[in-house]
Amino acid sequence: MSKPRSICVYCGSDRHITKQHIIPNRVRRILPRDSDHYNYRTYTFERTAEHTQIRFEPRRKPGHLGTRKLRAVCYSCNNGWIREVEEDAFPLVELLVAGAAPVLSPNDVARLRMLCCTIFTMIDLVDERGTAVSQAERTHIRKTLSPPDTWQLYLGRADSREWQLRYRHHSAVSLPHGVLPNGEKSNVQVSTVVIGKLLLHVISTQKLPRFIAKPLDYAKMFGIAELGEGREIDVSVLPVLNTDRIEAIAEKIVSKVIII
Repeated sequence: MSKPRSICVYCGSDRHITKQHIIPNRVRRILPRDSDHYNYRTYTFERTAEHTQIRFEPRRKPGHLGTRKLRAVCYSCNNGWIREVEEDAFPLVELLVAGAAPVLSPNDVARLRMLCCTIFTMIDLVDERGTAVSQAERTHIRKTLSPPDTWQLYLGRADSREWQLRYRHHSAVSLPHGVLPNGEKSNVQVSTVVIGKLLLHVISTQKLPRFIAKPLDYAKMFGIAELGEGREIDVSVLPVLNTDRIEAIAEKIVSKVIII
């Protein structure tokens, strides 16, 4: 699991490191915290000359996922630009979490893109063994208030009792063909989070790799929409995803996206 950090993961400051919610605390206004535990997975990487094996170990932790925080962000970032990102996006999030299907303007999409950045950055930090987002990517997010060019972000409509508030995070090391792992850290993330009836999904990489799916084809395959810069999205045309279809995005698709 993640250890408390002595410097901010965004700006590098060592002053007043605070706890940041993995899922924005504002969600508590619209989703009741009625669970006394949550499940997560830890990762074990075993690399040899012949293969790379990733083992998933299911764990159970008391408390509600909405209360989970990481000590990783300085007071200035947490109560500055991160708060502004959440406040800008939350009116949209309230609608989408409740199941509304509005037409999202390019400005709406931009707000959701930034919220995805803060959520998926925190999810990536939960287990240090599986961290795949680089310091350069986090610095880019803070300085430009936009996702790195190597991130693909998606939105979907969900309706699953099992996925009221849940996430899945996968990471891996991508290397050129023929190159054997030699202590490299993960550089690819494929993560999914569902908040009420809102599904958010990311494929993030530290470089533009050969295995990134074509966004429009990927979105069409799974009934989700690309949160692309400058796009308008009619949420009403997206299918409502049940548990099986959410699991397909959160779990099964990983093997199609990542080449280890």
